Amino acid sequence: MKRMMALVTGVCLLLLPLVAHARSSMKLRGYAESRYSLMAGLDLGSLCEGDLSDNVKSFCDPHIVVNRIRPSALFKFSRKLRLRAEANLLTTHFRLQREVTDITDILTLARLYLDIRTKYVDIRIGQQAFNWGPAQLWSLTTPFVPQDPTDLNAELPGLWAVSAQIGYSMVGYVKLGVMAAPDFTHTLEFIRWKHTFGETDVALTVVEGGAKRRVSIGAEVKGTLGVGYWVEAALNIPYEQMADDDTVEPNVVVVVGMDYSFPILENMIITLQYYFNSAGITDKEKYPFNTPEGLAAFATQLQQTKQSNNVTGIGFSSGGFLGAHYLFLSINQRIFEELSVSIMNVTNLLDPSFMVGAFVNWNFLVDFSLTVGSYFFLGGEKSEFAPGKIEIPIPNAPEGGVSLVPTAVAFAWIRYNF
Repeated sequence: MKRMMALVTGVCLLLLPLVAHARSSMKLRGYAESRYSLMAGLDLGSLCEGDLSDNVKSFCDPHIVVNRIRPSALFKFSRKLRLRAEANLLTTHFRLQREVTDITDILTLARLYLDIRTKYVDIRIGQQAFNWGPAQLWSLTTPFVPQDPTDLNAELPGLWAVSAQIGYSMVGYVKLGVMAAPDFTHTLEFIRWKHTFGETDVALTVVEGGAKRRVSIGAEVKGTLGVGYWVEAALNIPYEQMADDDTVEPNVVVVVGMDYSFPILENMIITLQYYFNSAGITDKEKYPFNTPEGLAAFATQLQQTKQSNNVTGIGFSSGGFLGAHYLFLSINQRIFEELSVSIMNVTNLLDPSFMVGAFVNWNFLVDFSLTVGSYFFLGGEKSEFAPGKIEIPIPNAPEGGVSLVPTAVAFAWIRYNF
């Protein structure tokens, strides 16, 4: 990791003279936002009484405030050479309150990459984002992409990488590269081919490496047949047994989706998706949070992988999906150009349990937007989205368990784009 950071620092220092030379061609854009969430249905019982540690206090607080400023600067040196630098200033409060010991706890580098365009290949070097595939919410072969139903447009993590895209025609290209995991402990290599045949996009992707030590082979098709449709599938083949699991087997993940805009109901778009994961849990009794041992391991995994949701803090219902079969439905109705209403539902078909959301988005004063809405979590006891009381393996825990997952979340987000 130290060698990687030294290399990155060296590259940045080499780029500074170019940045200074390119001041006159700099473009600065970005946004500032504040997000407030209020959770209902949390119950930690006696754990919230008396003198508490800061960590326990934060779990007892139903309020969340997240403030973010994300400026992005583009330096154009020439038509074939440009540099993108993007920072992320983030503060979290109340339930997501965390100790700040130095500037890097609130200010991080989100993007820093150099684009080099040539006649035959486009090269990108540095901290960049990756995302591909037609599926909404689920990303089958792109690593480290948030799968969070409470924020379908979540910022993608920046990964240090070198990538190259080779366009062999007006409708086809090959993209390949190598990227480092966010903690610099592993690398991943990928190659992706995409071609458009008439009105149909076809792509093949292979990703190798990472902490899971596997090869992922993905295929996707997207087109129109009266309605928009897409099919995406991936085969994950582990080539090393994990230290804590000697039964790792290949698994298949599939997403089938469609969207349709009604001619009669102008500006209404309905999206429907089915998701299948052969490695998903089919018996809710085996969910990790339904046993003390599984809950402890699950909490450790979330902490290590930093998969907690910084927007709503929902916990078990974010940062990944545990089950095998899901249905995703969204309805978006634009009332007029500045105002839209959306309804969204994610269903675990085997629990069954439901996550239902409704929100209104208003764009005003050209550069401002306001989103107000709520999410509801419904289901039987021990289900994924509504597990109810959970027995936690800590001293003095209340008998009968505690409610760590809310039954509802109300939120308001305001953003200014500059």
